[in-house]
Amino acid sequence: SIRFKATKNADVHSTELIAADTVSPYLSLAANSYSISMLDDTDTTIVDNYLLTLEQEQSALAVFYDDEQHGPRLLNIPQNLVPSSVSHQVTVVNLVDQYAGLPVTKLDFYFTLDGQPISQTEHHLDGVSRYTTKTLSLLDKVYEFYAILEDNGQEIVIYQQGEVDVTADGNFILILEHDEQSSSGYKLTPLHTIATNNQ
Repeated sequence: SIRFKATKNADVHSTELIAADTVSPYLSLAANSYSISMLDDTDTTIVDNYLLTLEQEQSALAVFYDDEQHGPRLLNIPQNLVPSSVSHQVTVVNLVDQYAGLPVTKLDFYFTLDGQPISQTEHHLDGVSRYTTKTLSLLDKVYEFYAILEDNGQEIVIYQQGEVDVTADGNFILILEHDEQSSSGYKLTPLHTIATNNQ
């Protein structure tokens, strides 16, 4: 179990303990810059003093992950506080660093409608580098999701998932990462955030 702490001078905000690989409750923070820490259930610091900056009228999702070469890192994903009800901000987080034992530097992501090949969709994110994010807007629909690796001119589907539902009000984050328990070797974690009815 772990918990998170946001510190600004003497002002400290902490979450309760949560299980690993889950999302903590939101911390309500004023616009400013904060030091973010991760602690285990004995209050031993795992990660300390990572910078998180909040602008005015902004929310953020902080994603801790393990960089293959550099250890623990933090990704800060800004969130729209006034989401549209007919289109949605969808952010894809690429935490995939290898495929079949070979290093992966970037992936392409496609969102298709039922029966639509990826060559015909307008909804795609090209060249998303590992440990980074990209965002696009999707209409109020249900999509199929593909993660494609291009290797020496060959396109390889490393992950696919049907019924990625982006019909609810709010923003969506999709985190693609390794999962040794999955038959594909990867998993997609969908998060739905900042709906207008819970502001």
